[in-house]
Order: sequence, then C-alpha cells, then structure tokens
Amino acid sequence: HGTVLTGEGRLNLRNARFATDGGPLDAGCRCEVCGVHSRAYLRHLLTVQEPTAGRLLTLHNLSWMAAFMAEMRSAIVVGRFGEFRARILSRWR
Repeated sequence: HGTVLTGEGRLNLRNARFATDGGPLDAGCRCEVCGVHSRAYLRHLLTVQEPTAGRLLTLHNLSWMAAFMAEMRSAIVVGRFGEFRARILSRWR
C-alpha cells in the first residue's frame, strides 16, 4: 500500500512529495533497499503497479522492524525503556 516505517514515523510513499526525492527510505536504515533505491524510484514502482515495489518495501519494513525490536530490547536490558518509549512516541505522533 506504500507505507514505509522510518525512525521519524510512518511515510506514505504514494504522496506526490516523494516523486523527486532522491533520498533513501530512512537515512538511518542499513537495509539493502535503502542502500540502493531512492524514495522517488520506489514511488514510481508503486505508481506503475510494479509488483517489485511491494517486495522492496516489505524487505525494508521487516529490516526496520527487526532493528527497532533490537533497540527496544537493549533499552529494556539497560533499564531505559521509559526514555526509549518517550522518544519513539514524540517522533511517531
């Protein structure tokens, strides 16, 4: 559907503002999709209904979620989950 998870919140890649955005889906992400493809290219794939778009966005979202969970686990282990939660909520609201 074009939804992308990022450290700054959820993005809808179908929005026209991404048509010329040459940046990665998430600057802090280390997945292969972010390392190779721009927001504009992935938006184009969505627009022309290329099945690869969904696959690439899914790969990014799964990679992002795995990194997010690892960060959450680390915050719990060191006793800083409250700070982690507050930071995430401030970005995602």
